[in-house]
Amino acid sequence: HTACLSILKWFVEKVNNEGDNVAVSSTGTVPLKAIEFAIRRCGDYIDAQSHEDIDKEGERVWVHQWDQFITWYYKIVHEEETFFGTNASVE
Repeated sequence: HTACLSILKWFVEKVNNEGDNVAVSSTGTVPLKAIEFAIRRCGDYIDAQSHEDIDKEGERVWVHQWDQFITWYYKIVHEEETFFGTNASVE
């Protein structure tokens, strides 16, 4: 879950400090669904920590989904790639 928090922190800091164009561009290589994945996993973690997951069926997350997310995370954080999309995607 550390990677999920890290990518969300990176995204918020980039948008707040440098603007949407730095984090998201039409030439980006990482889909914005990486952010959606991170948000959902953080929500799952919070539910588990507050025991709100006991009586409900959670979304199953497969190993290949984590592998894909970690690949996207690495591209964003270590290779300085950007998310693919338009400024309207961020709003």
